[in-house]
Amino acid sequence: MSSEKTGTWSGLDVELAQTLFAEANCKVKFVLMPWKRGLYLLKHGGVDMMSGLSFNIEREKYTYFIGPMRDESIGLVVSRNSHFELTQLEDLKGLPKRIGYLRGVYYGEIFSKKYHSDTQFADKFEAADSEHTNLLKLQNHRLSAFAGDKYNSIYKLRLQKIDHKYKVHNFLLNQNVVYFGFSRASISNVNLKRLQAAYNKLHKNGEFDRIRAKYN
Repeated sequence: MSSEKTGTWSGLDVELAQTLFAEANCKVKFVLMPWKRGLYLLKHGGVDMMSGLSFNIEREKYTYFIGPMRDESIGLVVSRNSHFELTQLEDLKGLPKRIGYLRGVYYGEIFSKKYHSDTQFADKFEAADSEHTNLLKLQNHRLSAFAGDKYNSIYKLRLQKIDHKYKVHNFLLNQNVVYFGFSRASISNVNLKRLQAAYNKLHKNGEFDRIRAKYN
């Protein structure tokens, strides 16, 4: 997801969300904020929806999940000149600098277990509130890499015209499906049914598939 200074939003998640809301005849306003802050507001009804949410039991307590929205592959953005040999999570310990990640983002069960059980592994990671911050750290040689959705990262590197300097490594931290997440605190049952019906129609008629294909 990307926002230009003109206020124009673009990216896969934006197109999918715009299409869903249009089909449901609902208005949508996008707001950029740190991921962890977004989850807090979703829980308390401060925002109605977050895109690209991984399902877990804790989030289900305050979120209606509609989807799947898309596949998610979490990769590592690195310098195009780097030649890191990575085939498993353990290999990340050998990188010369730390790895950026976003606070509040779920990187999968295997990653989570290793992060909480392996102190040396956890110490290799450095938290940030935005991918922009992580990119600046990478550009200033403070990080070896930072974690991000593979396809969104490729899109952003191309959009910013820096894909000749940076790339997404072939090694993936996690692969999963993600969902549209709607706040149980703010979304009525009537609107939830409208949104679910809209999703079902767009999924069945292939419109979501056509949008996703543009980013592959």
